[in-house]
Amino acid sequence: SKEIEDESKLQVNEQFQNEKIKVVVGLIKKEDKAEVTAVAEAPVERKHVIDAAIVRIMKARKILDHNALLEEVFRQCTMFRPQPSQIKVQVEAL
Repeated sequence: SKEIEDESKLQVNEQFQNEKIKVVVGLIKKEDKAEVTAVAEAPVERKHVIDAAIVRIMKARKILDHNALLEEVFRQCTMFRPQPSQIKVQVEAL
């Protein structure tokens, strides 16, 4: 099987030679850690998407009231639906 048990022993075959094949041994990570980092990175990526949408809209329109800006950001963010509080925080950060 592909899973390595705690009792498994690995050893290197030093006689193995082949110019075309490279063996890369990576670190073994548990799946739990990978899921935690993926969840943590999603909000950062969303913040950048919201920032980019706000900057595009304001460069094109120059002057826009808050409600119209919210509507336009909702229209441009097709991958997810941002919360109005998220948009407000990003506007204040810009």
